[in-house]
Amino acid sequence: LAKAGEGPSSLDLIEEDYANGLLEKNNTNLYREYAVSAPGKLPPKYRSTEKGKDATYSMLQMAREWNELSKSTQQEILDLRGTGFGNLKETLETSHFVLHYSTQSNFAVPTQDNDRNGVPDFIDVAGQSMEDSWNRLIGELGYVMPKGTPQQKFHVYYKDIPYYGYAVPENVELLSTSPVPYGTASAWIVIENDFYGFPPNDEDVTGLEVIRGGALKVTQAHEFMHAIQFNINVYQSGWLFESHATWAED
Repeated sequence: LAKAGEGPSSLDLIEEDYANGLLEKNNTNLYREYAVSAPGKLPPKYRSTEKGKDATYSMLQMAREWNELSKSTQQEILDLRGTGFGNLKETLETSHFVLHYSTQSNFAVPTQDNDRNGVPDFIDVAGQSMEDSWNRLIGELGYVMPKGTPQQKFHVYYKDIPYYGYAVPENVELLSTSPVPYGTASAWIVIENDFYGFPPNDEDVTGLEVIRGGALKVTQAHEFMHAIQFNINVYQSGWLFESHATWAED
C-alpha cells in the first residue's frame, strides 16, 4: 500500500498521545473508533485531513484491550459500528466471502455496471480479487484459514473511510504467555468504498479511474493477510504484521 498522505493521520496523532501518556485507555479506544467510523466526533486536535494507509494496528490494540474498557465505552463503539455497517444493504456472496456494500449515500461504491449483471463493476472486481487472495495465500501457499472459516464465510465491508482499509480481530483468545504471548482471533475487514482521492499506482495510473482496481486488489490482499495472521498469533509484533501483509500484496 502506498502512503496516502505525507502528514500524520488521525490515528497517528491518537496513538502518539496514548504512547506518551496523554490519553487514557477508554478515550483512546473511543477516538480510535471515531477515526474510522465518525471522524467528526473527534476532538479538533485529532482531526486530520490526511488519508492514512492501514488502520489495523489501532483496531488490533483495541481488541487486545477490549476487556479492560468500561461497558459504556464498549457499547458506544459497538453502536458506532452498527450504525455504519447498517447502511450496507446489498451483498454479494462468492465461494468463501460475503461482500457488504451500498449503492447509495456517502458509502456508495461506484455504480458503473458495464457488464449489466446487476452488480457494480467495483464489487465484481472485489469479489474476484478476494477469491484470488484465498486461492493464492491458502490454496497455493498453505497459510491457515481465518478463524471460523470455511464453516462460515468471511465478511468484507465497503465504506467511506480515510484509510485504504483495516482488519478487525474479534473473540481474542490468549492461549499462552510463555515464552511469548500467543493467541488467536477471528476477523472481518473493511475496505475503502471507491479510493477516490488516493494516490495513483501501477494499475490506476492516473488515480482518476472510475474503478480503482489496483488500489482495491492490493488493499484486499493486505487486509486478508492480517485476518490470516490473527489465526497464527494475534499477539505478534506490529512490525511483523505489517511487513508480512505488505509482502502479501504481490
